[in-house]
Amino acid sequence: MSTKKQRRAKRKAKQAERASNPNRVVPLFDSSLSPALQGRFAQWLTERVIPDDPDQVAMFVRRVSLALDDFADQRPGFRPDAWTRADVDGLESMLASIGEEFGPEARIATTLPVTSFLEFLVESDLWAGTDEVATYAIERLEQVFGLRYVGADIAPVDEDEERAALLATGVLQRITAFLDWLGDGKPVTQTGWLKLAAARDLATALDVPVYEHLRSMGDHPYLSGMWNYLKVLDLVDVGSTRATPGPRVPEWTDQSLDFLRSALATWVGGRLPKPNALASVRSDVGAQVIGVVIQAMSSSPVTDADIDRWRDDEIGADLGYLVREYLSAFVAEGWLYYVDGAYVIPEGLRPAVVSAIPEPPDLPDLPAIGMLTLRVELEYVQPAVWRTIRVHSDTMLGELHEMLQVIFDWEDSHLHQFAAGDAVYIPGHQLPDDLDSRDNTENEDLTAVGDILRRKGDQAIYEYDFGDGWTHRMTVVDLDEDEDDDAKQGVVEGAGMAPFEDIGGPPGWEHFLAAVNTPSHPEHQNLRRWAGIPAGVSVDAKVFDVGAVNRQLDRLGLR
Repeated sequence: MSTKKQRRAKRKAKQAERASNPNRVVPLFDSSLSPALQGRFAQWLTERVIPDDPDQVAMFVRRVSLALDDFADQRPGFRPDAWTRADVDGLESMLASIGEEFGPEARIATTLPVTSFLEFLVESDLWAGTDEVATYAIERLEQVFGLRYVGADIAPVDEDEERAALLATGVLQRITAFLDWLGDGKPVTQTGWLKLAAARDLATALDVPVYEHLRSMGDHPYLSGMWNYLKVLDLVDVGSTRATPGPRVPEWTDQSLDFLRSALATWVGGRLPKPNALASVRSDVGAQVIGVVIQAMSSSPVTDADIDRWRDDEIGADLGYLVREYLSAFVAEGWLYYVDGAYVIPEGLRPAVVSAIPEPPDLPDLPAIGMLTLRVELEYVQPAVWRTIRVHSDTMLGELHEMLQVIFDWEDSHLHQFAAGDAVYIPGHQLPDDLDSRDNTENEDLTAVGDILRRKGDQAIYEYDFGDGWTHRMTVVDLDEDEDDDAKQGVVEGAGMAPFEDIGGPPGWEHFLAAVNTPSHPEHQNLRRWAGIPAGVSVDAKVFDVGAVNRQLDRLGLR
């Protein structure tokens, strides 16, 4: 049985169980999460979490209601405002299973609203459970979600202690070694790098490996990075022929605390990966590394055991590995410590490091839930070819590809891809094994339509046959969140005959139509014969049979 059929079977079983159980908990929309409480939660979200976005606020409220309603079905007697530790463990398991079935974004899309609801209850004095359970719940939900931005503990530090801690880091020790080595100056090339012999000498002074095949200082990742860093700090002045001590060397010599702090903050800021929306492995890594660094300045630092517990489905192992690669480098640089299995930043370094933390990224749109209505237009084709289709938000892009092949009468004999924003989605078997070489390329078989098309007006591209270049622009024209899970997908309306395969793209199709319908055209007979068009039959490029397409989708199990 396909994943989709299994999912629908589960839904039907759940509906049957609800109908047969007269003592089950009443749905939260009717009682547990009253309209008044929904309104207060929505107001809190608007003021604290999601300003100026009523659609996103409404989606948060709805997802909390649906999640807690489903959980109440499993645990009769569950109170949304007074969880027990057993409830927390059960919620954690349910949310993790959502990730296992529908992918990490679906897990995040449910966990974040539930966590926000708990925080709302506590802050609004509506929480009827114990403080211990509330704290436990936040900790467990954060593990399901992945590390979040948390408050760092920055206590006042004695200036002498802070100065000593800064100067003890490997980064600032290498600044001292560099300035000692630089002396009055060293020769540089016309491109502003140290001459090769001087670069090799500097590598020895800094105890940095240097490669025999090195042809330019600019080709050495660490030396070039350190060189640019020192230029930013104004500790080296690069002229046309020589590099000499920069204008801020006296501040370094005087061990100005502000300058030492700025020096470490500049280095850390350049080393931290940039956070982004939670859309890919790479962006997840940025958010999680920064989360570890922030918690390293708190009373509850992240441990290796915490990282081992991350649940991220297909990418969990890769995520943990990549995060640890960053952390190991930071430990080697001397500003992050590894103590008894935990990652810690000493109090003397916290004022510098905390100033280097980037602002959290904007909250990403959450995946859509419900039935999406899409207008799909084949671009650059005349007469116009378009279809209005309905598709479940949890349908994977790989399945949407199969649907579009039928809907546009393609033969699936060429490569294809989806594109939305900066990301491209292709079949999983075409992805390179090396994560670093994927850039923004994702697995279409693990990405739902609702992950990339989330609200009315959102657009994405489906490209088929890169030679002919058939571009299908998909636009969300409606999202029905109340649609029955068993409602059929398919075509609602459309116009225009889909072009033939291997016709030469939009220009070739235009040429073909002109030729086959014009007896005087020099290629009239050849092209009609090639296409198998009987004599005396004209080609009406405006026709489209909705019923025939939906019947074919039914036969293939795609509805």
